[in-house]
Amino acid sequence: MNKARKSLILLAAAVLVTATAAFSPADAACLDKRKMLQVISAGQALQISQVLAANGIPGQAIVGAPRLCEQGRGLVWVVPLKWPPGQSNTVTFRAADGTML
Repeated sequence: MNKARKSLILLAAAVLVTATAAFSPADAACLDKRKMLQVISAGQALQISQVLAANGIPGQAIVGAPRLCEQGRGLVWVVPLKWPPGQSNTVTFRAADGTML
């Protein structure tokens, strides 16, 4: 294999790894407020307060706007939290049952 071809393959691999690593639930298609209310009312997603309570996380730990997003085969809550105490994290939960992902 010539040097130029090896370089091209390595470059393509680096781009693929970077693109894959850069994807996060935040990149998923998130619902607007109207659609969020419809989905919750239809029982397709738990309310964020229910999700946090099920995981033992106080509501005061939220440090930004929670987003309800479509990811893969289902809906997820993407929530910026100061949790555990003293640490800032964006945590993802399965919207149907509140399971932390």
